[in-house]
Amino acid sequence: MDGVKYRGVKKDGKRFQARIRIKGKGQYLGMFDTAKEAARAYDRAAIQAGRPAPKLNFQDKIPRGYIKERSDDVKYQGVKQRGDNFKARIKIDGKDQGLGTFNTPKEAAQAYDRAAIQAGRPISKLNFLNQVPKNYKPKKKKLDPRNTTGFRGVYESDGDRFMARISIGGKEQYIGCFATAEEAAGAYDLAAIQAKRPTYDLNFPDMMEAAALKVREEANAKKAQRQAKKAKTTTKKNKFPIKKNKKLRKSSTTKSNGGSSSSSSSSSSSTSGVHVSREFPIIRQGNF
Repeated sequence: MDGVKYRGVKKDGKRFQARIRIKGKGQYLGMFDTAKEAARAYDRAAIQAGRPAPKLNFQDKIPRGYIKERSDDVKYQGVKQRGDNFKARIKIDGKDQGLGTFNTPKEAAQAYDRAAIQAGRPISKLNFLNQVPKNYKPKKKKLDPRNTTGFRGVYESDGDRFMARISIGGKEQYIGCFATAEEAAGAYDLAAIQAKRPTYDLNFPDMMEAAALKVREEANAKKAQRQAKKAKTTTKKNKFPIKKNKKLRKSSTTKSNGGSSSSSSSSSSSTSGVHVSREFPIIRQGNF
């Protein structure tokens, strides 16, 4: 019973045998007096083979700096781990196809890529982009059955014109009507690039760089317009406080002048000794 709870350990009479499978071949690691000793022997061999930490018996005894993550098969498309081996699978035309069992996840991923290239899958869906054959052209997706123009997102409209539409986030968006199907296809590509669609979704993949440049230039022009408008608005706002200050200065100057004139008149009237009436004109002595 003691040997059952350890990975790679089997009881053989009164002793315990340790075995491991590497690259599809079983390897004998020895016979031990206890199941624990056999399990440690298995772990040493598993660490040398680069097995993931969860596949070891004593995870608290793993050497410092050893990768304690799960197997790296998850980072490859179309690859799954089965025991000590790795299986590659691909879905083509809605049907799953087994591509074989391999000793390493990298070998399985390479097998997936070979099948994906034969099926014309887009480059972004492959595992090793640096191993893609030169001049490789992925197959385009099938067009909508309603589409008779031969261009993605382009449909015949009334009056010998062509309408461009695109689906973003599950919602159909109208792009516009054009004189030719090629113009409508180009408009669709621009919208697809803005929506960050992959290259294989475009009508003219070779023109992607030029189209992307055009979109970037338009975005930069709009940004410059917004900045100029913002700067103009800020300048207008800054002009108002200056005018108010001028008015305040004028009014304060007027008030100060008026105060000085009234004080001077009051002083002159007080010096002359003549009483000034608010209701009648000034009456001076010697007028009677």
